[in-house]
Amino acid sequence: MPDLIETFVKVVLPIILALVAVLSFFKEVYLTRRRVFEEREKLSKLSYELYKITQDKELKCLSIEYGYAAITKESFLSLHQRKALIRSENPTRDIDLFVKCKGLLDIKTEPLSFVWKNKRYENKLYFIITIFSKVILYTTGALIFLLPVFYNALLPDFLLDKINALSAIPRIGLALYALSAGTFLTYINLSSASRLIDSYKLIKRYSSDQP
Repeated sequence: MPDLIETFVKVVLPIILALVAVLSFFKEVYLTRRRVFEEREKLSKLSYELYKITQDKELKCLSIEYGYAAITKESFLSLHQRKALIRSENPTRDIDLFVKCKGLLDIKTEPLSFVWKNKRYENKLYFIITIFSKVILYTTGALIFLLPVFYNALLPDFLLDKINALSAIPRIGLALYALSAGTFLTYINLSSASRLIDSYKLIKRYSSDQP
């Protein structure tokens, strides 16, 4: 019984707490985005209502600014950039893609185009190597995730002997660590590769040198 409690405290509990922290982080990110949208929407309406009362054109401009900011879901764009994004070929698709990839892209307005923030991605070889490395890390994460099920086939004999020599509780702890680490590594690299590929597609779609 003391061994069971010690294993739970040292192995299982930290994993549970880490998973709770990760889930809480993603929930907070989602709720923050929703709150920001609702706040901008209210400020846009409030500014316009005040404009109708006072006829202050600055309030009308402020209402427009907040409205565009709410629609484009982004805090660090100029009004011209927001207007250009809304006037794109497919605004709903392109706004969502830009928000997803905003850490990688900048917007140019005349004509609308997207460019890499990190100029190294303009080099096709560097871009391909980066994607390839993400794929390798994704595959590694998937293998780590599958270790608890297929460890007999994936691990060398000397490691199998060490694992088989362990009691049930440490083996459960190792399995939980493998599942957690594999999930984290897989998600991070899949998400990163997806953003890079979507950024590349968005750049190509609005490239000024396309026929």
